[in-house]
Amino acid sequence: MDLFPDKHTLKHLVLPLVLCGLTAYLAIHLLDAMPALYQSLIPAGALLLAGLKILVWVKKWPRSSKVINYLIYYLTGAFLALILIHSVTRLMILTDYYGFEYILQQNMGHALSLFFLICFLQPILLPVPEPVTIMAGSAVLGPFNAFIISYLGTVLGIITMYLLAKMGGDRLKAMKGHAKGLDRYDRYLDRYGPWVIAVLLIFPVLPDEIICLGAGFSGLNSRRFIPLVLVSKLVTSYVLSYLPGIF
Repeated sequence: MDLFPDKHTLKHLVLPLVLCGLTAYLAIHLLDAMPALYQSLIPAGALLLAGLKILVWVKKWPRSSKVINYLIYYLTGAFLALILIHSVTRLMILTDYYGFEYILQQNMGHALSLFFLICFLQPILLPVPEPVTIMAGSAVLGPFNAFIISYLGTVLGIITMYLLAKMGGDRLKAMKGHAKGLDRYDRYLDRYGPWVIAVLLIFPVLPDEIICLGAGFSGLNSRRFIPLVLVSKLVTSYVLSYLPGIF
């Protein structure tokens, strides 16, 4: 038995509600430099849409539900575009250890939220090695904070990417490409079984993104995938967070 609802519920209810929550959270924590009106309107709009979404879902109004989905996607897309254009551009330019450390030091007021966001996005769209981000976070935030935040952010990012791959199927596979990486993942899985996923998530043989895509595309049950993620990322987050203090 799978831990998650069916694809229809995931796509048309859970995903829109997650997007509303993410938009509200990021707007509250990352818009200090913008007028207060934006800090109030964007979270309020996201929460209002979430409430309406739940209402029309319970009432079983499919047309209204579809319209609200489009509004949620538009609000989230427009907001994330503003945040990501600024943040990702800086992250792509400063991709070394000292670059990330500098980013966190220059944003100490939001360093915890920023570090969480980086760890969350890493398995989804940031082509940056995990040791770079976690060790930089450890140097600025301290080993314990880096360990807890990187663990939560990375695990949630991996599960999100896994669900996207599971829902997106062939369409996402065609968009993302990564044919060689996915072929290697399939060979490892065929040869060693699902337990190899834990090893691949600990040792950087394949990017986390490839592992998430492979697990989602292959239909690997979440009850097998998620425990492997929880254990393996506990190891990597702890080791990488406390590693700088050893040297």
